[in-house]
Amino acid sequence: MDGGLCGRGVPEQSGAARVSAESKSEISAKSVAVLAFANLSDDKGSEYFSDGISEELLTVLQKIPGLHVAARTSAFSFKGKNATAQEIGQKLGVAHLVEGSVRKAGDVVRIAARLTQAKMSSPSKPRLPKLSSNSCAVS
Repeated sequence: MDGGLCGRGVPEQSGAARVSAESKSEISAKSVAVLAFANLSDDKGSEYFSDGISEELLTVLQKIPGLHVAARTSAFSFKGKNATAQEIGQKLGVAHLVEGSVRKAGDVVRIAARLTQAKMSSPSKPRLPKLSSNSCAVS
C-alpha cells in the first residue's frame, strides 16, 4: 500500500481499471450505439436484412468526425435481451441509442428508427448532420 493516492496508503489502480472507471463516469454526449433493428417481416428468414440495415447505419455514423460509435458486436450483444436504455447506455459507455425496426412485404420495405437518450429512455432531438437523400437508399 505504499505510493497510492498522494502517498496516503490508497492502492493504485491498474491502467485498465482506471480507464474503465473513467469511461463509465465520463460518457461523452457525442456517443451512440446502433442496436440491432427488429425484424417485423412475416419472413423470419429476413433477419439478415434488418441486421444489414443496422450495420449500414452504424457505418454511416462512424464516418462523422468526433462521434464515438460503439462497436457492432458490443451493441448487437443486446439483441433479444430485455435491458433498459439506461442499462445499455451504461454498459456500452454511450449517451445515445439508435433502435428501430424493418418490415419487408414483397417489394415494399419500411424502416423505422429512433434516437434515444440512454439516460432518459425518451426520444431525443439531437443536431445531426444532414444526409443526402441517397445515403441510406434501399434498392
